[in-house]
Formats: sequence, C-alpha cells, structure tokens
Amino acid sequence: MSRLLLAASCLLVAGCTSLQRYGTARTLAPSEVSVHAAVDVVEGYEPQLGETFDAALPAAPRLGARFGVAGWTEVGLELAPVHGTFDVKQQLVRSSRFDLALAPALTAGWIDDTQLEGLVLVQLPVVFGIHATDWLTVVPQVSAGYGWREAERLWPEDRAWQGSALVGGGLGLFVRIADTFALQPLVGMTFEPDSGYRYTSGGLALFYGAQPGRGAR
Repeated sequence: MSRLLLAASCLLVAGCTSLQRYGTARTLAPSEVSVHAAVDVVEGYEPQLGETFDAALPAAPRLGARFGVAGWTEVGLELAPVHGTFDVKQQLVRSSRFDLALAPALTAGWIDDTQLEGLVLVQLPVVFGIHATDWLTVVPQVSAGYGWREAERLWPEDRAWQGSALVGGGLGLFVRIADTFALQPLVGMTFEPDSGYRYTSGGLALFYGAQPGRGAR
C-alpha cells in the first residue's frame, strides 16, 4: 500500500505517534492503578526518494492509565487528542531476572482534527523484561499488526478503507525513582514490509502510582 498507512499515522495529533508500548512485561497486582504521560519525537524515511522527512517532529502528549485485573492480567487505556488505545497485557513468564508478556492492543481514531478520515490499528506486541537491578528493568519489545486507513473521498457518503501490515520493535529502560514514581525512555522503529517505508521514534514516559513488582513473586 506504499506508505499510506504510516503516513496517516504520522498525521495523528499533528505529529507522528510511536507504535511502541510504554511499561514493562510485569503486570500490576490486582486492583493496583498507575497513570502516565508520554511524548515522542519521530523521523520518517521514504525509501523511494531515499530521504527522511518530518525530522524530529514531536507528537502531542499521550495520557494513560493501567489497572491490575487479576492474577497476571492488566488492562490499559491511552488517550491522545484524536485517537485512543486499549490493550490487555497477559504475563506469561515471571522470574527474578526475566519476564515475558503479550499485550494485544487496538488503536482507533482520526488522522487529525481537520481530516476526519478514520484510522484503526491492531497490534500484538511481545514485551520482555530483564531486571538488571532493583531500580532498573530493561524492556525490549517486538510487534506485528495490521492497520486500516480510511481513504480520501470526494463525497461524504463514499467510504473505502486501505490496509497494510506493520512490524516493529523497541527498547526501553524502566527506571524506578521512588516507590510511586518512575520514568522510561524508549526508542523504536516501525516499518511497512510491502513498501519499505519506516520511521524511528524516541520518547519519554513518566509513571505515577503503583509500580510493577520485581523478583519471582
């Protein structure tokens, strides 16, 4: 689909939005809650032209909340001005040094507040957690998904959608500053296999509230 879908993603909230997920593979305990705010800077690359565009383009902040449901299950909601993301994180492996979780996510919204064409992304991130110290967890992640962008139309009643696969990955550092405060720098890359179009992102999230545990329990 060439770069239609990722180009649409780069228009979200008047700037690119990273498709990588903030947080760790370790889920919150049941009934625990945390909130966070994140901002990203993104650079896109067009392979057919051999050049970058939207260099160092900042996105509008994302605000989110996470809630421990039961056992090793956690749900999250993240909102930006014209789109939102809901995910369910299911932890599969938990140990003193290593965690593993799946976090299927659905993003839905509009391209921006002036173009009301819809945008829907379905993702399946695989999130790893490597506990380096009591205060630092290294968080690699890989993701595959599919997205649909509503095509431009001449008449309001005309409606057509275009879709494309997306793959990506990222690396974050979850740094515990205090019992209720943490920060996470995150870098990532997402690309569209059928066109080679890609963009890289870097961002920072601030977390407040309950924090994921450490160790085997």
